Amino acid sequence: MNTSLYTEFRNCADRGDRERAARLVRQFIDSFENETERRTWVREFLENGDYGHKIRHELYRDLIFPELCQGYRTNDPWSLYFLAHTVQNVYKVRELHERLDWKSDYTLLESCYRVAPDFRDVRAQLLDRVSRGLHFAIHEWPTGLLGEIEELESELSFAKTLDSENTYFGLFGNVEAVLKEAKARARAKASNPLSKPPP
Repeated sequence: MNTSLYTEFRNCADRGDRERAARLVRQFIDSFENETERRTWVREFLENGDYGHKIRHELYRDLIFPELCQGYRTNDPWSLYFLAHTVQNVYKVRELHERLDWKSDYTLLESCYRVAPDFRDVRAQLLDRVSRGLHFAIHEWPTGLLGEIEELESELSFAKTLDSENTYFGLFGNVEAVLKEAKARARAKASNPLSKPPP
């Protein structure tokens, strides 16, 4: 692995020299001698975290994604976590997304949590995502719910398992009240289809 090629590539990319940057990134990728070198560089690169949401396509496709995809196949929490965090690179390439069975970043985080519930901040990230989803689902009530009752009950149940510190106790109580009322309305409508729902 010739890291000076990567440094030179970054410099060219920063200067806007796209043609030379493209040549250098290819040379850098080709400079890896074995899988151990590739794995070490990928892990250091992702752990460093200064890549933002979009990584240079060749780097992601030819170096990073193969390493993460290999871990995905074995349910490695580190790989699942960083696939979720770099998924914008996957979404843009159909072939890569297909190799992940069309999973979303949320599903990848959920898989990470199922394998290793205490891995990094995965619990907090999932809790934040689910709680925002629940809040959004009930915000139009009593006009309607954004989602099926059973699906929302399942999400609420999952969120409660994540919220060990009862941070979202108030939100969950509101969601439970809305779901209880929604089920009562659904039962009333089923028993008397011509009746109007309560105001």
